[in-house]
Amino acid sequence: MSDHWRGHPIRFDAESDCWRYTDTGERVGGWSGGVDRPCAYCRRPATPDGYDACIGEIEGASAACCGHGMPSRMSVVFPDAPPIVGAKARLFIEPAMKATLERDRTRGTTAPQRILDAIRRVLG
Repeated sequence: MSDHWRGHPIRFDAESDCWRYTDTGERVGGWSGGVDRPCAYCRRPATPDGYDACIGEIEGASAACCGHGMPSRMSVVFPDAPPIVGAKARLFIEPAMKATLERDRTRGTTAPQRILDAIRRVLG
């Protein structure tokens, strides 16, 4: 079984009962105590609360994913509702990305140009 974690290809290792990065075999971070890599697309690490740094927090959502360069994988989850994915999720994620860029700009803490370019590509 395979999937992605923050845009990095991963596979499930049944022998050790954990997810591993396909390229290195390292345990995936987050829930398994392994290595938690930054986003494969914008290269920003997750926030201390575990949110995708490019979108920050979406008010009322219990989870959200920027898609890490794969718009079809964008998702937003609100309590007691089915997940919102792909183009519909983008309706929530794009304003959050724009707000994050504006917040960083007004704080004078702009991200490196490659990160800004990556976010702008997602926003279109």
